[in-house]
Amino acid sequence: MTMVAACLFKEGGVLISDSRATKDNNGKYAFSDTLQKILYIRKNIALSYAGDVQIAGDVAREVRLKVIGDDGLKEPSALAAKIPTIATLSYLKYVVIRGRPSAIYLLMAGVDSSGKACAWVFKSPTFKPIRIEKGFDVIGSGEVVAPYLEKSYKNIDDSHDNLKSKADALVVGLENELQRHGVNTVGGLFQVILLDPKGIRPLRYGFMDLDPLKSGNAKSMELIKGKWTQTNEATREKVELLDKT
Repeated sequence: MTMVAACLFKEGGVLISDSRATKDNNGKYAFSDTLQKILYIRKNIALSYAGDVQIAGDVAREVRLKVIGDDGLKEPSALAAKIPTIATLSYLKYVVIRGRPSAIYLLMAGVDSSGKACAWVFKSPTFKPIRIEKGFDVIGSGEVVAPYLEKSYKNIDDSHDNLKSKADALVVGLENELQRHGVNTVGGLFQVILLDPKGIRPLRYGFMDLDPLKSGNAKSMELIKGKWTQTNEATREKVELLDKT
């Protein structure tokens, strides 16, 4: 599982996901922190997910095909109305293939023609669109951060004067909260996008460990040529996250 969080602030929105893929092999779990979970749909819309990777990839492919050349789907609300049908078909296809249902949650965020950030959550099996109205929502195994968001959302919105600084504060707060809860199904650096009147744009961020008693440790995450890429700043080793679409 994973954590995906969307927060809508005065200046726009922030969409955050971890990078963890979890594989169940007869009850033994293997983890990899190299999965791309925030997916570009068009310049003003992104899709993220928690749960079944194959279904999510199938839905993203179909959504991208749907929006090509269709000016009627430029508005996030118009696309949000189409996703339940697209997602249900993909979901049922895999139920037939596997002989069992799988849990899948989608979170679509975008910027409408007025420049306002907006977001919806879709949950299997019905994928009924639920618009985020209260300012934020979180899906996945990292939903333990919801009480933190409930407590801190307004303070972050009021005490920072621009969208990037709000995103920075949100990243730090979510990282600390996940560590506090010992959530071992969430790992890797976050993928982060900002939603402002111009559309969606990735946020580059990272960390540096300055403890003199430890070896140097610094990593960063950024979107390079459409690929989320994690860089070890000490060795300059780059790891491209896997896009299952």
